[in-house]
Amino acid sequence: MDKYLIVLLVFIFCVILVIYTQKGESKSKEPKSLRDKVLRAFPAFNVVEKFNTIVIYGLNERQEEEEFVTIRIDEHQQKNIRLYGRMMIVTYSKEPSERELKKDLSQHLMQT
Repeated sequence: MDKYLIVLLVFIFCVILVIYTQKGESKSKEPKSLRDKVLRAFPAFNVVEKFNTIVIYGLNERQEEEEFVTIRIDEHQQKNIRLYGRMMIVTYSKEPSERELKKDLSQHLMQT
């Protein structure tokens, strides 16, 4: 009888372990594209993908749509951040993470 009890406890433990590991996978889904990452990082702004670049835009003080940030991915360039008036052009050598996007762009987007 003790053998059956031990086998039953091990079986229950295995079932709980499988349920726990399967449950953890569903929560850890990351955004599939750079556009999704930018949308999650800056939900207050509109995001458009055009010509293989991501553009973050919003309304300026005169209630007109204005482009604030353009994000490009180019493997042949290092990370580069340039300001042209009120518009920022950011070039990354690889797809940035949400944390890197927030660190690089949040100060500029909060000023606009």
